[in-house]
Amino acid sequence: MPAIAAYPVWTADSVNAAASTRGTALVVAVAGVVAVVVGMDGSLLGRPSRSPYGPIVGRKPGGATATAANCGGSVGVAWLGAGRCAAQAGCVPNTPILEVNMKVVSPTTQSRPDVNEMVVIHRAFRREFTALPKLIRAVAEGDTARAALVAEHLTLILDGLHMHHTGEDAVLWPLLQVRAAPSTALVETMQHQHELVDGRTEEVRTQSGVWAQAPTSIGGEQLAQLVDDLAAALFEHLELEEREILPLVSRHITGEEWQSLGDHGRDAMSTRQLPLMFGAILEEADADERGRMLAQLPAPVRLILRTMGARQYRRYITRVRAA
Repeated sequence: MPAIAAYPVWTADSVNAAASTRGTALVVAVAGVVAVVVGMDGSLLGRPSRSPYGPIVGRKPGGATATAANCGGSVGVAWLGAGRCAAQAGCVPNTPILEVNMKVVSPTTQSRPDVNEMVVIHRAFRREFTALPKLIRAVAEGDTARAALVAEHLTLILDGLHMHHTGEDAVLWPLLQVRAAPSTALVETMQHQHELVDGRTEEVRTQSGVWAQAPTSIGGEQLAQLVDDLAAALFEHLELEEREILPLVSRHITGEEWQSLGDHGRDAMSTRQLPLMFGAILEEADADERGRMLAQLPAPVRLILRTMGARQYRRYITRVRAA
C-alpha cells in the first residue's frame, strides 16, 4: 500500500471542487476515505468496494476521462477532473500501486537526486539531433546502405528519447504535481511540450522509413527538415527543464525516485540499442560525470560497458559519422 502523508481527507465532491480550481488532482481512495497521493503511471486502478462515496469521476493525462471503478477492495488511483462523466475504464483488481512516500522531501530524511545526470543525457540529445540533419542531407541519392545506417541511428536516438520521456511522464510529472503544487502550471507546460515532441517524433519516424527504402534528395531534405523541426521543439523543452524543473527535482524528489525514471520505457529499446545509447550519453561526459553514472550499475555491467560496450560504441559511431 502507498505511504500516505497527512493531507486533508476529502469527499468525492470536495475533490472534484479542488480539481476544478487546480486543473488536475491525484487521489487515492483507501478504506472509504479520499487522500492525496500519486500513482506511478496515472492509470485508473479502482477504489475500495466499501467506499461510502459515489463514483469518483476523473480524467487521465491527455484528457481521456474515466470513472474509478469498484475493484473488489483494491486501493484505487485516479487523475481527477471536476464534474466529468465517463465510462468505467482501466480497472485492474488487486494491482499493486506505487509505494511512494508523499511527505515533503528533506535532505535529512531522503537522499538527494543527482540532477546533473539529466544535463548529461540532454547533452547527447542536443549533439545527435544537431548532427542528424547533416548526416541525412549528405546521403547520396540511391545509396540505400548508407541511408539504412543513418536511419538506424536516427531510430536509436528517437527510441532513447522515448525511453527518457516515458520515465518523466510516469514518475516525475505526477510527483511534482502533488509535491510542488505552486508549480503545477509549469509541470503542465512540460507535459504539453512532451506531446508536441511526440507528435513530431512520429512524423520523423514515418518519413525516415520511406526515405530509407528509397533515398532521394527530395525525400532526404524532407526528413532533415522534420528532424530540424523536432530538434527546435525538443531543445526548447530541454532548456526549460534544466532551468525550472531540475531545481524542483532537487527539492521534492528523492534519490530513489529519481533513479526509478530509467525503469520506465526501457522495453522500447532492444538489447543492442541500450549499450549504444549509453555510449552516446557518456561520449561527452567528463570523468566525474562518467564515474557517477557508471557507479549506479552492477559491477559486471560496469565492466562490460567500459570494455566491450565502449569498443562497440566507437565502431558504431565511427561508421555513422563517416563522410
